[in-house]
Amino acid sequence: MTAEAERRSGTGRFALILALGALVALSLGVYGSVHDPTGRSLVTLFFTRTITLKVWLATAVAILAAGQVVGALKRYGKLGKGSGPPWLGIAHRTSGTLAFLLAIPVAYHCLWALGFNRSEPRTLIHSLAGCFVFGA
Repeated sequence: MTAEAERRSGTGRFALILALGALVALSLGVYGSVHDPTGRSLVTLFFTRTITLKVWLATAVAILAAGQVVGALKRYGKLGKGSGPPWLGIAHRTSGTLAFLLAIPVAYHCLWALGFNRSEPRTLIHSLAGCFVFGA
């Protein structure tokens, strides 16, 4: 395969992935808009209230995301000298996967209980950010 053919193949794959992500984001937004929010909790696990569950999970996601940024900076030589220890790549992938998995119950509850809300700027930004993150 020539370099030009490889470049076109990579561009086509990227366009397909981008289109699928946009489709997921759009689907979430449309569902959230047409779905009547229940306003009630679905899952609490061992927490007393769903909001407590969401706060703990979202905090864990934020910490893991910060670790993702620091790990990526180190891995690509933008933080200190060298690219870090050999296990950094595995830790980076694992923490990213865990962050995504922990974010799913939070997003699911927001979509089910609250829907896509555009009544005020804060809730509109929250709704758009959720669709964007899960579309990405």
